Parts: sequence; C-alpha cells; structure tokens
Amino acid sequence: VGEGGFLGDSVSDGTYEVVAETSCTDLGGPPGISGYQEDILVGVIDRTRPEQYGRAQPLREVMVGEEIAVVFSEAISCEQPYSFGIQVTIDDDNQQVFNNADLHVHCEGRKIGFQFKQISVDVRDLVGKQIKVEIGNTGNHDGESNIKDVNGNAMDLSRGNIEFFKTFAKLDLSRASTEFKFTMEDTKCSHENILGNATITSVETEIASMIGLTGTDRISVIELECLHNGGTLEALARVSAPLNGNRNLKASQRREDNAVDLF
Repeated sequence: VGEGGFLGDSVSDGTYEVVAETSCTDLGGPPGISGYQEDILVGVIDRTRPEQYGRAQPLREVMVGEEIAVVFSEAISCEQPYSFGIQVTIDDDNQQVFNNADLHVHCEGRKIGFQFKQISVDVRDLVGKQIKVEIGNTGNHDGESNIKDVNGNAMDLSRGNIEFFKTFAKLDLSRASTEFKFTMEDTKCSHENILGNATITSVETEIASMIGLTGTDRISVIELECLHNGGTLEALARVSAPLNGNRNLKASQRREDNAVDLF
C-alpha cells in the first residue's frame, strides 16, 4: 500500500499479515462449522518517499567508459520502461544534450547508473569536459517521468530533480595507466562462456576503439560479469602505461591513483 492507502495514518509503515475471518453464533452444532478463515496474506504499508543517499559516484573525476551512479535511501522501481528520465548536458560551446536513448541506463536495487553509448558521443568530446546531470522529471521522457520506490512512492517533485555536475578526467593515455568499468549492451553472454577468449578479445577490441588506441596490447580485462539475463556485459578493465624507455609507468593497484591527477 503506497501513499494515500485505505488505512490512512492509523497504521505505521511496515510488513503486516492480513487474514479475513468470519464467526457465527454458536447454535449447538458440530464444532468447526461456526466460523471460517481465509489464508493469511502478507502486505506492506509504505508511505515513505525515496531520497538521494549521499553524493553521486564516483566522488572523483570520471574516466571515459566509467559508470556515473546515484544511490537512494531505499530500493527503486526498475521496471521498464523506466518511470524516470535522465538528461546529460556537456558544458561546452555546443551544449550537446543526451537522454535515456543515448545512454546505457543501469537500474538495480538502490542505484541508478548510466554510461554514454559509444554510438551517441565522440569520446574526444568528453575528455576534460564538465557535464550536468539531471534525473527525474526531465521533460524528455514518456510517462510519469519520476523516480519511484518499489511500492510506487515517487520522489517529491516540489524539491526538484536530482542535479549534479561531473568532470571527465584529462587522461593522457600516451603516458598514463588507468582502470575503469565498461559496459556492452545487446550482447549474448552467459555465465558459461563469459571467460572465453572470444569474449575477452571482443571486450578488449571495443575498449581500444572507444579510447582511441590502435591495438589491444595495453588492455587487460580483470573481471567480467553477465547481467540482465545475458543482455549486458560488464567488464573491469585496465589500460597499462606504454613501455617507453625509462618512462615505464606501472599500473597502480589502487583505482584512486589511476583516476586522479593523471596529467
């Protein structure tokens, strides 16, 4: 039961067991026929609206290909089509604007995250640029366009949408190393074949193309995960620094070191 349910404010939020039972006046008949009880039903009363929990992630500068995510105070409704819209604006002279159709949107549990689709943006347009992100009632999304919890309670629109700014790192891949998560959608992965050489090679090739490398020798896939019933492949990848005489910069094991102050 969401906000405005039939119980009003008389019962606190929580999980309850409900049972319908009838009881008749005992007229001296056989025992057990003076009443009837239905099966117990379990229900939830929830009037609490979801709210943003903490700051948008990552807290540092964003690497190209890395997910940008917002965490909420409770589980979010992730049924598709999504009830919320996402709008991303690149802060430059062109003021390019992107929405759900241009993004890989990942909604799960208490988190809404996204990445740019490779076909939607030129990587060179992101490096070193600031973006403005707006999530909620963005005006470019069909339907109610709002963030809801799993019981249908929407965020308070009177407080406005979720808005924040992020900056993409000015990563010089000719001399630096980095580590980030990369997502491929519309794939046919499975838990059985996810670690096969063909899958790993495909991921390495896609990453090289995305970041403008001519080969895959500097790219290594650390982790692979098959999501959404085999439709999405998520990879944790590392781009090592090139071997260049005495300037052989070894990849750090700490992602914070890889992603900040690389130039």
